[in-house]
Amino acid sequence: ACRNYSGLSETAHFLQGGSRNIGLQKITRICAGIQENAKRSDHENIRILVGSLETELPIVRQQMVNMREKGLL
Repeated sequence: ACRNYSGLSETAHFLQGGSRNIGLQKITRICAGIQENAKRSDHENIRILVGSLETELPIVRQQMVNMREKGLL
């Protein structure tokens, strides 16, 4: 299978910076891990971290919806 580790590293870097800018520490750490593992072409750890990201993103989204409903955003 062809795996674009360079593209994945770039995308993770972009998401890491954006999440850091708005204080999403857990997502920042996950993205940093994806980026580092992409540099090493470590598919298994990337798979695990992407799973963590997929779990965390809906939680953050719901928190943002709650904040918007309370007028905090």
